[in-house]
Amino acid sequence: MKNMTPLRDISIGNKLLVVLTMTAGVALLVMLLVVSVGSLIRLQHQTQQQLTSLTNVAGQNSQAALIFGDAKSAKDTLVTLRSNTLVATAAIYDRGGRLFASLPLPDGNPEFPPMLVRTADQNVLTMRQLMSGHANLARPITLDGENIGTMIVVAD
Repeated sequence: MKNMTPLRDISIGNKLLVVLTMTAGVALLVMLLVVSVGSLIRLQHQTQQQLTSLTNVAGQNSQAALIFGDAKSAKDTLVTLRSNTLVATAAIYDRGGRLFASLPLPDGNPEFPPMLVRTADQNVLTMRQLMSGHANLARPITLDGENIGTMIVVAD
């Protein structure tokens, strides 16, 4: 039976070529991983900033609607969010956590729950949310330092 050592039969030049090729492949793989992770972190940061800005502005614009109980005006404010391609849907909850106004979902998914359900930290987008394709951001709506409601934006 012949000894099976394929590297023993290859010339030193070819052995060096194999080692250099493998080293270059590993280096490219590491660089691809670093660039991909950097891009995901940058995407998370940009999406967080954009959704926070949109949510804060829409929340300020809906203050009067919340105070006066005008759900139609609140819904009109939410409709303006649809002009941003990042926003899939949004909702406003009143001070007591009851659904005040929401955007209808275009694909027929279930609407927002009638009562606000808080999870760990909805003020920060997580990498898991971004990777899943749906990110929820909840921000308080305040007037003179008092919390009068909550705005939730769902990014797609």
